[in-house]
Amino acid sequence: MRNAESWETATKDYGHIVIPVLLIWGDRDWARPSEREHDRALIKTVETATLAPGGHFLPLDRPRELTEAIIRFAG
Repeated sequence: MRNAESWETATKDYGHIVIPVLLIWGDRDWARPSEREHDRALIKTVETATLAPGGHFLPLDRPRELTEAIIRFAG
C-alpha cells in the first residue's frame, strides 16, 4: 500500500492517453467497481474486459483467458 498515493497521482495522466487501451479485471478483483469505472472514464481510447472467475492477479488466476483477451484486443 506504500505506492497507493503514486497510483492515484498517475490517474491525472490517463486523459492524455491516445493509444488503444484494454483494461482487464477479474470479477472478484479487489478494485471496487467505482474505481474501475473511474479509470475507464478517464481514458478516451479504452476497452474493458472482465474475466470470471478471477481476482486481481489474472496472470495467476486465468492465464489462458487473459492471454486470449490480449490477443483479441491486439488483433
